[in-house]
Amino acid sequence: MIRLMLVVISGAGFLMLAGTVPGLVQNPAPEPTIKEEDTVPPDETSLGEVQPAQTVELTADLAKKAIDAFVLVRDKYADSSIYQYETLEEFVEKTEEGKKFDADIKSFGFASVGEWNIAISTVGLTYTAVSDGPEYDVAAQIEEIKADMTIAKDMKDRMIASLSSLIPSANNTQVIAELMKDQIYKEKLQLLAEEE
Repeated sequence: MIRLMLVVISGAGFLMLAGTVPGLVQNPAPEPTIKEEDTVPPDETSLGEVQPAQTVELTADLAKKAIDAFVLVRDKYADSSIYQYETLEEFVEKTEEGKKFDADIKSFGFASVGEWNIAISTVGLTYTAVSDGPEYDVAAQIEEIKADMTIAKDMKDRMIASLSSLIPSANNTQVIAELMKDQIYKEKLQLLAEEE
């Protein structure tokens, strides 16, 4: 089970971009009621509590726009109050700085920060899978969960759904693999890895 958690933490690190862009996972799960005997150490999250990643099918243009927007906001808003808000939408709604952030994202052709958020999350998730290669074997982790008879069915279903969402589509894998051949975008994609 330790290996399983490492894969999830790796994937979640990308989905959350280490706090640089809060709210990358839209609509986080409500805090579960935990019985005293089920208490989990504070630094560990049960895979069954991790919401499936929201992703989109990428095109080269969409991926480039998402990456370019990330590069801009990564530096421009590094010292902003963005970290004080649970979601990008809240930051945009409640602050003047957020309204500027929103305008910057929209200047790349995104209808909203939420739309960009899902696009850059998809790019980051796919980049992790492509760059990790065979080490990114989520399918094997899913098979381990399916074979584990000690996990309750509802928890097993949630765990499988969370892990399945971390497997990028063949199209997204191809788009990111092609971008990694472009030296400019290869360097920009590496910035995503720094945020992990």
